[in-house]
Amino acid sequence: MAKHSTTRPPGWSRPFSVRFHALALVALAGGILLVSFGIGANPAVGSIAGTILAIGTLVVTAGYKIQKIPTIGRTVCRCMVILALITESGIGAFWIGSIWYARSRAIDLRSKIELRDHFGMRPDVDFATLDIDIPEERDGIELTFQATDRDPALGICAPFTKISATPASNGSSATEIEVQPDEAMWLGLAPGSKKLQLRITVRNTKDDANCRVNLSVRRAILMDK
Repeated sequence: MAKHSTTRPPGWSRPFSVRFHALALVALAGGILLVSFGIGANPAVGSIAGTILAIGTLVVTAGYKIQKIPTIGRTVCRCMVILALITESGIGAFWIGSIWYARSRAIDLRSKIELRDHFGMRPDVDFATLDIDIPEERDGIELTFQATDRDPALGICAPFTKISATPASNGSSATEIEVQPDEAMWLGLAPGSKKLQLRITVRNTKDDANCRVNLSVRRAILMDK
């Protein structure tokens, strides 16, 4: 009985496996997603993703014939697709990390602060007003004041000064917060707050009513708790 011939026609090449096509389609879909989001958010990312998409498209469309080229085989094609997937994954991870960092990073607010009536403050008499613009949503603001003597020749007052701040608008509560100079106070923010206003007074721990101090903001950080 004659054996069945296994001779293949000249130029015949075995079709790529289903696994290869699945990987190629995933690479193609990943490239499309990166292009779609990258063009609107970051042109550089869109360009890189477009290159990957072109390579993925070339591999998919030439997949069945590329094995006929003696110097390029199935292994090379698989490596191209896997490299595209790895690159897309790296870009995606970097992109997601950048978005997360931008939405959670601490922001210095000192340039967005307006402090009024803060020179020569008398204890329990004068009050200053602080307005802070809030550019992004966070849990709250960590604020640190500095106090200096208005006239050291009249007495040393700053070391015996305490600072009280009461949120007047957009704070999570109107509770008065008292701290010493150079001590951080935490001011919680209500969701969607765009501005925070504080009413600030000073107190002298030695009950010296003649002490006068100048206030300034040493640190103002918008952050998540």
